[in-house]
Amino acid sequence: MGNAYTSYADGRLKLNSEPTPITGGPSWVRNSSYDINARAEGNPSVLMMLGPMMQKLLEDRFQLKIHRQTSEGPVYFLTVARGGPKLHAFTEGSCMPWSVPPPPDAFKPGTKICGGMINGIASSVEAPGSTLDEFSKVLRILVDRPVIDKTGIAGRFDIRVRFSREGTVLDDIRLGKNPAMAADPTGAPSIFVALQEELGLKLEAGRGPVDTLVIDHIERPTEN
Repeated sequence: MGNAYTSYADGRLKLNSEPTPITGGPSWVRNSSYDINARAEGNPSVLMMLGPMMQKLLEDRFQLKIHRQTSEGPVYFLTVARGGPKLHAFTEGSCMPWSVPPPPDAFKPGTKICGGMINGIASSVEAPGSTLDEFSKVLRILVDRPVIDKTGIAGRFDIRVRFSREGTVLDDIRLGKNPAMAADPTGAPSIFVALQEELGLKLEAGRGPVDTLVIDHIERPTEN
């Protein structure tokens, strides 16, 4: 549902789209798995199948009724810290823009892809060629709260920040079953401190618009 109604909602990939929380519906929506095998007529694009066509499948087979709701809730505002920003300007052509399907050279050794990526092992965020709005959406995944860019800084930057997993969603992942993430980087500051020290930015808690997908109705499907 998250992919169909958010990332690919209009048949195009929304790069760095924010993960939209889904509320409502019975408990089996979150703990039951299904194998969905569908064949599309004609020759639609992968993005159309992942978005509008998947929406239609969910509405037909699961009797899904869902709506988008925006209400006020807890957020973080990304602002400039005292002393000003410490950002590295993006060098045009230094990374390859990502797309779906991936560009032909995307997986060649040494190829650097533009956009935000969270490294769970090294506890870092790398976002080459990113705007601060795009970087905010990556931070939202880490702090599990919408992050709204209020810096007023335009342009693209090569961003890298290293931090402690404590206080982020990576801490919950580490407490799961991944032994490779058992030890936190020694001496790394929290994400809040790291942003100020390394990038000259800070996260300020506040209240703002929170986008949510609300399930109004859903039923278990019958087998074909």
